[in-house]
Amino acid sequence: MDRYLRPERFDIDPSDSSSTRAWIHWRKTFENFIFVQKPTAPETDAQSVRLPEKWDSIKFQLLVNHISPNIYTYISEATNYEEAITILQKLYVKPKNLIFARHMLATRKQRPEESIDTYLQALKLLSKDCDFVAVDAETTKTIAQRLLENLTLTLDQAYNQALSLETAEINSQKFNTVSLNAVAPKEPTLVSSKSQTLHNETCSSVNNPRRQKYFFCGGQIHPMNCPAFEKTCQLCNKKGHFAT
Repeated sequence: MDRYLRPERFDIDPSDSSSTRAWIHWRKTFENFIFVQKPTAPETDAQSVRLPEKWDSIKFQLLVNHISPNIYTYISEATNYEEAITILQKLYVKPKNLIFARHMLATRKQRPEESIDTYLQALKLLSKDCDFVAVDAETTKTIAQRLLENLTLTLDQAYNQALSLETAEINSQKFNTVSLNAVAPKEPTLVSSKSQTLHNETCSSVNNPRRQKYFFCGGQIHPMNCPAFEKTCQLCNKKGHFAT
């Protein structure tokens, strides 16, 4: 079993940008390896007393054998396993600035191409270095508004609700697209020539009131310049209109 868990020799320069991530992963694999190497408890009390000291020496030897000569120079003066691991831990894992880490988390915005799952994973990585604070960077305003409707909200609840809203929005867009494609365009209504002529004549008479006959003289409408004004009708002898 130990040959499957044996880690590769660690040889990452501390100044490398990925050194912290590489060290954390390698240390975990090395701890898994030494766990299966730990001897079982002896039967006699004398051997039981010497076991912790012996096991610490074995771990230190295994550590030296699984790091490169360049890395060994950092722990060459260490005398035991715990001291060597502490030196390497401080060397590769730098202390985090809490204020800066909180700033990075609070200002981390969801990118246009990011899904809710990807965005949540990015927030979890940033939250490892600081206390979880409020995030105000949803690209979908509807999701942000719905989340603000909750009086209390945990991270899991926010994730489930945001994922449900995102899925519903995507399905709604697909449904609207299918519905629009399913509606056939209306054909233009055909109008007969006779109806069109009648319609044109009606509109023409309405739009041109001068074609109507004037009551008083029988000509076109001209109330201000009517020739029958002050004229006497030969039939009724009244003024203001002709005999018709």
